[in-house]
Amino acid sequence: WSSAFAHEGGTVEPEGPRDRMMGRGGHHGMMGRGDAAERPLISLMLKNREELQLTPEQIQRLEALRSDFQKGAVKRSADLQAAEMELRELLRGDPVDMAKVESQVKRIEALRGEQRLARIKTIEEGKALLIPEQRKKLDALGQKRGRAPTL
Repeated sequence: WSSAFAHEGGTVEPEGPRDRMMGRGGHHGMMGRGDAAERPLISLMLKNREELQLTPEQIQRLEALRSDFQKGAVKRSADLQAAEMELRELLRGDPVDMAKVESQVKRIEALRGEQRLARIKTIEEGKALLIPEQRKKLDALGQKRGRAPTL
């Protein structure tokens, strides 16, 4: 994937903060890889716009979906990083306040869940923009790249 949806968690794709949001790199960041149904499709659609025969309107709407997702992902990532820092601070206590730790861990997991749901919602909105013929072509593209069918 060459665009920001590449790892659907955020801002960009290659290695760096964006990858940590989406689960690339060391510790699976905000999302982890997810199953095939959650893998990014928006950038694949845009990258293969000619083969899919996307209309200018479809391209514009897919780009807007990707942009909106990225903006939200940046905020969610920052919120997650801050929550992780707060957890680390709580774990430095002696003794550790387990009630606060439990609450913070639940908050962190809720943030991860928000990111996952936002990503699934965006993917589904993108898929809904395609006509059946385009969806079949997209599915074939995914299979060609060694991915499980996603549509």
